[in-house]
Amino acid sequence: MISGYMNKILRVDLSAGKLTEEPFPEDWKKKYLGGTGVAARIIYDEVPPDADAFDSRNVVCIFTGPYTGTSAPTSGRYGVAAKSPLTGGWGESTASGFFGPEMKFAGFDGIIVTGKSETPVYLWINDGKAELLSAEELWGETTEDTEKILKEKHGDKIRIASIGPAGEKLVRFGCVISDGGRAAGRCGIGAVMGSKNLKAVAVRGTQKVPVADPEFDATVKKYIKIIRESIGFQVMSQGTADTVTMADAHGDFPVKNWQLGNFPEAERLGLQGDYPRIASKKWACYRCPIACGRIAKVDREIGGVKPFESHAPEYETLGVFGGALQNPDVETIAAANYICTTYGMDTISSGGMIAFAFEAYEKGILTKDDIGFELKWGDGEAAVKLAQMIAKREGIGELLGEGPKITAQKIGRGTEKFALHVKGMGIPAHDPRVYSGIAVEYAVSNRGTCHLQGFMETWQSIELEYGALLDEVYKDTGLFWGLRFPDQHGNEGKGELTYKVMAVHNTFDALPICKFLTPCDMNTGHEIASLVSSILGIEISRDDLQEIGERLVALKRAFNMRCGLTKADDRLPERLLTPPPDTPDKHVAPNLKVQLKEFYESADWDWETGKPNREKLVKLGLDDVAKNLWE
Repeated sequence: MISGYMNKILRVDLSAGKLTEEPFPEDWKKKYLGGTGVAARIIYDEVPPDADAFDSRNVVCIFTGPYTGTSAPTSGRYGVAAKSPLTGGWGESTASGFFGPEMKFAGFDGIIVTGKSETPVYLWINDGKAELLSAEELWGETTEDTEKILKEKHGDKIRIASIGPAGEKLVRFGCVISDGGRAAGRCGIGAVMGSKNLKAVAVRGTQKVPVADPEFDATVKKYIKIIRESIGFQVMSQGTADTVTMADAHGDFPVKNWQLGNFPEAERLGLQGDYPRIASKKWACYRCPIACGRIAKVDREIGGVKPFESHAPEYETLGVFGGALQNPDVETIAAANYICTTYGMDTISSGGMIAFAFEAYEKGILTKDDIGFELKWGDGEAAVKLAQMIAKREGIGELLGEGPKITAQKIGRGTEKFALHVKGMGIPAHDPRVYSGIAVEYAVSNRGTCHLQGFMETWQSIELEYGALLDEVYKDTGLFWGLRFPDQHGNEGKGELTYKVMAVHNTFDALPICKFLTPCDMNTGHEIASLVSSILGIEISRDDLQEIGERLVALKRAFNMRCGLTKADDRLPERLLTPPPDTPDKHVAPNLKVQLKEFYESADWDWETGKPNREKLVKLGLDDVAKNLWE
């Protein structure tokens, strides 16, 4: 039997209040691994194409993978997946922390949640024993208070993944929060849990994850030493706030809802500015040598938010609540981050909707009567107030909580031009006019606009920032998976390159591992393959991992096709295809058509329909999917 698994899946039928255990299918281990890979197979099989995201027929999958809970570096991740209320298609998100490992220690590789409970409930798993308990007293509570209440009831050692009031009120970008602030942030899975009246999953376990190689811990120590000596570690271990100044210098920082390309006060948001004043304490996820997390402490009341201590804002949040609003005040950004954490909302989507509201106010489309107060670029306190209104679905927050696509459709009046999204999900804080490979990554990402499907902004920025040093260090191996990422603004080769790295990163979400590990030297892919082989007890090559990723990209794409998404949805907002007026030297419009054509050819997708071709699906062992899609 393949190692790395607990070999049990818990199926939770909320409609019937029934819990059943299922074996983990042995053939899935080689084909889909775990995490969002196995979730993709389950959701493709079980969610009807015509089911709305808030339909009881939608399915929520909460899955670990074979890597989770081992002694391997960054083995703290788990994934959540469902049909997304933002895109109407494939939705997934992953998070680190300690919840994922604890779920495996409690005896389960994954949880499949179906149906809908008549009353609020939470799932309690204690060393292999699972039960549904009333969450009436938890409903309406923040994620912070939910953790406190459940720990008082079940003990301090439990780990919890919960939703906040935003998920309960079906804010379409409601998310899942664990460990006080680690977010499975994107795609609105928290809102799907809310639609099912599932408040939280609490776990406690003492079991060990089986690993095949008896010398595995010694191998891990060797890799950790390599990681700590790498270029990537020197950057990542400082935390993502360290990249703010570099991003703005390159033109990669979002400014004024992407209208501009430079934010003169960006440095105030990073480690060279005010950030260390509020976030000096480090925080590390399970088995993570990088320790990129920080804890923020704010001693003053901001926009009705009392003084607090919580997980600090990361780069993306600094981008969407900072540069995108022209807000240089890191304390107000931390307060907005705290609201998103405690109410359970994706910070990227929240900041994007607030930037949209600021621009609509500037253009006179929204007024003070609509909002209740003025919205002026740079006003961080106004952003904090608006974040609370969205989380509570109060006033204008009721509309903004619908996400960019639906909100613009309801308002009209030209707002579609600056409600920035792809497939319904808002734009992360990276600019395809600076690193051209991001363009096709955003356009084809199965879950909507995503910078983590291919990590192209990271690879291209590292090339730009450290090119000379990389030529010396990685001249024989390539920066990642044997690849290099030159030609910052070019279009030729970007489609093929993006498909290759997108496949790999889909594999990483199936294991799952933290993507911050990859810049910390495991660059050829052979090291990761060797580590995974040691866990599983079977030989897994870099090519095998690549093929698994290609299978997952195709399967998720097929799910989207069945749900009604088409080739026409592989697009970018016009604003992100037009260089901003203030930085013509840094921004160049990407040629998306050239990149798309090359990506489709590399992925073997039909150019006319956007579907993965029948032969490709069969080659990947997805014969049933080929039949569904083409017959």
